[in-house]
Amino acid sequence: MRKSVRSPRSSAFWLVMLLLFALVAAACGGDDNGDTEAEEDGTEQTAESDVDPNGILRVGRSLAAIAVVHFDPTQSVIPVGDRQWHQLVYGTLLRQTAKGTIEPMMARSYALVDPQTVTLTLRDGVTFTDGATYDAEAVKAGLLRTLNESSAASNGTRARSFREIADIIVDGPLELTIKLKTPVGGEFVTTLADREGVIVSPKQAAEAPQDIDTKPASAGPYTVAEVQHGQLVSLRKNNEYFDADKWRLAGIDFINVVEGSAKVNGLLTGTIDFAITIGDADAAPIVDNPDMGVTSSITERNVQLVMCTGKAPFDSEKFRQAVQVGIDRAELNKLGYADRAKVAYGFWPEGTPSFSDEVKKLVTFAPDKAKELLSDSGVSDPTFDLYYGTTLPEHARVSEVLQAQLGEVGIKVNIVPIRDYLSEFIQPQKPGAVIIPGTRTGVEKYATVFAEGQNLALCGQTRPDVMDIVTPASALVPGSDEAAELFQEADLLVAQHAYVIPLVNNPVLHAWAKSRVGGTPAFSTAHGDTLYDSMYIKKK
Repeated sequence: MRKSVRSPRSSAFWLVMLLLFALVAAACGGDDNGDTEAEEDGTEQTAESDVDPNGILRVGRSLAAIAVVHFDPTQSVIPVGDRQWHQLVYGTLLRQTAKGTIEPMMARSYALVDPQTVTLTLRDGVTFTDGATYDAEAVKAGLLRTLNESSAASNGTRARSFREIADIIVDGPLELTIKLKTPVGGEFVTTLADREGVIVSPKQAAEAPQDIDTKPASAGPYTVAEVQHGQLVSLRKNNEYFDADKWRLAGIDFINVVEGSAKVNGLLTGTIDFAITIGDADAAPIVDNPDMGVTSSITERNVQLVMCTGKAPFDSEKFRQAVQVGIDRAELNKLGYADRAKVAYGFWPEGTPSFSDEVKKLVTFAPDKAKELLSDSGVSDPTFDLYYGTTLPEHARVSEVLQAQLGEVGIKVNIVPIRDYLSEFIQPQKPGAVIIPGTRTGVEKYATVFAEGQNLALCGQTRPDVMDIVTPASALVPGSDEAAELFQEADLLVAQHAYVIPLVNNPVLHAWAKSRVGGTPAFSTAHGDTLYDSMYIKKK
């Protein structure tokens, strides 16, 4: 465990980093067609005679919770929801794969030249459906538009490193250099595989900006056919997409299906073909069903107990520590997730390089210690409201488990179901705690909760001490030993003060009807997002 943090301004440190980047820069690029990575990720080589060229995949997922679908990246406030159709409609400059790597998508290649410099080379001949050219000028305009014109709510969910853009230089028709204010290049690259890597048509932005959020011009694999907010998002194949042959679905209909058994029933009755994030308690009818394909994996995302530390009772550190060790995570996994999740002691899954054994020792279930800390906390009324989002039924079970466990050590929990985290807990800065599913990777895991200007920081969560430790990792190659050391140190600090309490790394369970869906469905490791080019509809 590191005992000190090297200054990001240390010349010796950055000399070593520059040499490291020189060695790995070539590995950051991609081949011209991008096909190799997808094949390595498990997509099948399928005879054209097996594929229905007119096949529409019907995807069951909860749309009611999203309420308003935003195609305009400057209006998007829900990363988990919008990221899927952003990538399908616009394409993103880069893309996360099922192996956890980042590959080019709309860009042909990229390079991390040094901690403050990223270069992009684009593909020749790519256009938007309104005729605009997807070139270096368009990418510059699109990135600056998202940077400078996002709404306050959208900017609050923006990746922190994206805000560090200092300048974008067009080096040629298909080449540009992005200069950053601070050495966050490694972290910035990952944002280009997310909503921040979306480029809107410069023609539409100039002539009809009001249409971007509802009828966007497409440059990606699909176009928008129809949207019924809260009910349907219907996409159809963009045959002008540069890699259209790779995407074998003629269209994708995202159909609103409420969380719970409705998704399983939809699969069994044939009203949907593919279901996203099925609750563990509802999966029994399909897990051993030979007509259904089912996959479950653990992602980096963890479920956290985020507390309003600026107000009682969580303004008491000893009270927070009492809650932290009063939780039996193994039992919570068993009762809340049917043992399909993975106990989370810190921000990183156990077994990964960034995991800290010291953190595990510090936060492990210790009911007697919890009672002692509670007694020493000075909190006269050890009661708090626990909020959870009703769109995730497993969080209702988690809330009940936490209520029972903390009750055993003398803490009373009032459970409060809500639909929207932002408007019903975060923005009002209500006292209490909320169960939140993490959505980011790398330094953004911490920035989302602790950095200035982030939504979850609105209730006293800003923690410059944590951010001072992890920020230098923004410049490092993701997964490096140096980055892992910084994350371990940050996790220990978080656990010592019980700033946030990770509970589990949640499983992502998906299912599909084998009679209709062909291919091997693949998912990005970081977020569990579906890679729709891994599937097709079978011919009847």
